[in-house]
Amino acid sequence: DIPHPLCDQCRIDALVGKKKRSMAEESPRYRLRSPDGLILGPLRLGTVEDLVAAGNIQGHEEVSIDGGEWMPISEVDELARLFEVEEEELIELTETIDG
Repeated sequence: DIPHPLCDQCRIDALVGKKKRSMAEESPRYRLRSPDGLILGPLRLGTVEDLVAAGNIQGHEEVSIDGGEWMPISEVDELARLFEVEEEELIELTETIDG
């Protein structure tokens, strides 16, 4: 696996390559396309979650997984759940609006 066990640079290169391969196999990469055509990505799920939490992604975007076809973000379970509003939150919002 490591060409020259005594060479520090070879060990580093081998470990970095192994980490990159494992990361590529672990999780899909998402590309997001906004309604006005702006494309973000590729992104990991954690980054998409952060963008949703910050309000930068509203749920109107399209998504491409690992370079696949574009589809509504609501059709991808792990992303659609990020936009689900809990019933308690909805009640609190309604009470706030109603006064």
